[in-house]
Amino acid sequence: MFKNTDYWGFVFSRMMVGMSTAGIFVITYVLAMEMIGPDYRHIAGAISQFFGIVGYFGMTLIAYSLNYDWRLMQVYIFKLFIIV
Repeated sequence: MFKNTDYWGFVFSRMMVGMSTAGIFVITYVLAMEMIGPDYRHIAGAISQFFGIVGYFGMTLIAYSLNYDWRLMQVYIFKLFIIV
């Protein structure tokens, strides 16, 4: 298992998470807006953001289950984005 033991490894992992998060957000929002007609776009926007909120709550559960080990949490977060 890959673990970051230095600062630059941590910075690289956070950069990769940040880049993938921004890309996933834009893609899901645009797809939701293109599939829905103009009358229901506000509802589609709210629903597409709902899954992001569920993800944030999932992160807290992961952090709690890992006893707040930030290095191990970074590895799990990065693996989730690679899978997705």
